[in-house]
Amino acid sequence: MNGLYIFIILILSIATIILVKYSISLRSYLKEFMKVSKDISNKQFDSRVKGQMSGEIGVFANNFNSMIDTINITIKDITDKNMQLKSIMQSVSHGILAIDTKGKILLINDLAKIMVDGNQKLIPEGKNIRQFIQNQIVLDSIIYNMSGENSTVIQKNISKDTIYKIKIDPVHFEDTDAVIGFIINIENVTEYVKLENMRKEFVANVSHELKTPITSIKGFVETLKMTDNLDDDTKNRFLTIIENEATRLTRLIDDILLLSTIENKTKKKVEKVDLFEVFEEVH
Repeated sequence: MNGLYIFIILILSIATIILVKYSISLRSYLKEFMKVSKDISNKQFDSRVKGQMSGEIGVFANNFNSMIDTINITIKDITDKNMQLKSIMQSVSHGILAIDTKGKILLINDLAKIMVDGNQKLIPEGKNIRQFIQNQIVLDSIIYNMSGENSTVIQKNISKDTIYKIKIDPVHFEDTDAVIGFIINIENVTEYVKLENMRKEFVANVSHELKTPITSIKGFVETLKMTDNLDDDTKNRFLTIIENEATRLTRLIDDILLLSTIENKTKKKVEKVDLFEVFEEVH
């Protein structure tokens, strides 16, 4: 019986030793997992579970490391795409602003920060437009028009010498009607509006301005054609008036050509024509 007790005690001792060693090893592995998980939570994605582990713990460790690799690749891919998107936005010649339906800023380029008089003390991403945009006219225009499901274009006089065209496009979720945000395009159209007003004003006056010299030229030409016995002084006076009116008409045509050149932003070759010489040749 004594031998049996000794054998049982020996078996229990060995089992206890194995269990203690396994517990120590398991505790060490758990500390390793806790360390790596803490590193990952601190965005240290180069951290990995180290050590040679066997059995289910070893499989778990391999899967855990593979998961970290996948997360790292995914984050790198998202970071690269985000950098590409930011580069594209910075290269756009207009102010671009992306917000969600609650007005939180998702993306904004540098030009938009300037155009909306952005609060320089704040990082705009993640902030509400009410916190960041300090130009009240722009802010009110966005807030008032960001509830619709269709694109909206508005033109606002920001100041005496500055005019903005603000285009607000809703962003729909995939192919549904659900709106998940808005893309806001802000363009400074001051020069365009000034040119357009200049063109409208010129067009409004050009008919009257052209009729006067044309009527005068036609009248004196008819007089010269119908009167054969005009003395030289009268004829020369009529021809001088025709020449002056032709010169005036030439200036008006030059103004029209200049306006057309400005609108087309291209240089055109203009040849001056002496209308009096043309009239003499025709007459």
